[in-house]
Amino acid sequence: MPLFNELKLHKVLGCGKTRSVWLTSDKNALKLSHIFHNGTTNRMEWAIWHHAEPELKKILVPPISIHENGIYMVVTLGEPIKRNEVPKIFPSFITDSKSSNWVRVGNKILLADYAQGGIVTHLGLDSKKLHDETIPVEELCRK
Repeated sequence: MPLFNELKLHKVLGCGKTRSVWLTSDKNALKLSHIFHNGTTNRMEWAIWHHAEPELKKILVPPISIHENGIYMVVTLGEPIKRNEVPKIFPSFITDSKSSNWVRVGNKILLADYAQGGIVTHLGLDSKKLHDETIPVEELCRK
């Protein structure tokens, strides 16, 4: 995994309210938080992944690395799916299940955008800490 300052970005894969997603030279995806969000969604997903039980991790796109400030996060690249491919059954605490939040990685359909309040609550994470950019990312992963 190259250092963040060595990553080569190829093209924008998508742009949402809080971040844009870029294809990297090593065929992963870089989630770049919009400056006014201070990395909150990336920090949330990083913490969710590190606190998730094994059963939940089976449906989440794994993060690969995150910059210490949370502004940049590299995740496994997935391919967009069609609306009819969204899983019919998933945990009730996943509250935003639109098709654009799901991707295909290999032969699995995984949730790519999981910075969701329902998951944070389910895992008992402190939402204030996740939004506090003065708290180091590593501290968010302590159990």
